[in-house]
Amino acid sequence: MTAGVSRVMVLVPPWVLLVALLPVGAVSHWLWGDAPAVTWTTLVGTLATVALTALTWMVARDRALLGRAHSTVTPPRPDCGSSSRTSPASRTR
Repeated sequence: MTAGVSRVMVLVPPWVLLVALLPVGAVSHWLWGDAPAVTWTTLVGTLATVALTALTWMVARDRALLGRAHSTVTPPRPDCGSSSRTSPASRTR
């Protein structure tokens, strides 16, 4: 079962995950979108991003330096619901 899920997740485009995360983002905004909760939510999102980056760096230890750096800077980021492959200009409101 794990091998099957792994094969399917490789084929799932990142935009499918974005669509799946839209309801999660809407509920999160409804629950924690007002001050002062938004400050703490942002802090937790930032710390989760730092932890994910550190974990990715440690897990990718068998890769060459370029592959390790690439896998570390391109994971999905929980702070904005998108991946780092989107340009900063597309995230401005």
